[in-house]
Amino acid sequence: MNHFSVITVVMLFSQATSVVQAANGQADLVQPLNGGAMAFSESVVAGVVAAILLGGFNWIIKSVWLAHISPWWENLTYSDARVDGIWETKLITDLDSDYREVAKIKQVGHRVAGTIECTNGVDRGNAYEFIGTIRNTILSAYYWNTDKTALDSGSFSLRLESNGERLRGYTSYYFDIDHSLKSREYCWTRHRVVNHETKQIILNAGKPGVLTSIASLSPNEGQEPNAP
Repeated sequence: MNHFSVITVVMLFSQATSVVQAANGQADLVQPLNGGAMAFSESVVAGVVAAILLGGFNWIIKSVWLAHISPWWENLTYSDARVDGIWETKLITDLDSDYREVAKIKQVGHRVAGTIECTNGVDRGNAYEFIGTIRNTILSAYYWNTDKTALDSGSFSLRLESNGERLRGYTSYYFDIDHSLKSREYCWTRHRVVNHETKQIILNAGKPGVLTSIASLSPNEGQEPNAP
């Protein structure tokens, strides 16, 4: 082997050694990078899971608060008039002189909501929903037809009278025949269930006039609703 061949072999060996060392260095560099990437991914996943759990917990707390705690507290601290229950309504319209409904009210503090079902008149069988407030014995509400294809809607403002037995005022509503807004007197009478003893008194008396004495009975005994 001549001098030139020895030099060539040494140079090739040196280059090969450099390539191997470089490869090893890159491998050592890739391992920390991979480890860091995995740690970052795990941190992101843990953060997302924690956010979802926290959001779900907050949603549960809010739902429980709005559905149970808040209404309970509002009713506990409420000191104004109570109108929740069943009411019988009467309205004189352009088409009916004896338009009647049955209204059911749910009350939480000053807020009221409920349903109205027409029992006599051209709208018999129609059902409505309403929401509103009662403050200082004044009930104000907005109602709409539960049939989404109907345009029937309106509002009413009623004042509590007769020791809490009547709501009297006015309603404004859309009249679809001539496409106008109508305002009519509106009267609600609280529905009282007459118990067995009260019915026996009426039957034994046998006099129509005795019905007027029911108004003097205690609320526990109840009274028949009187048409306004």
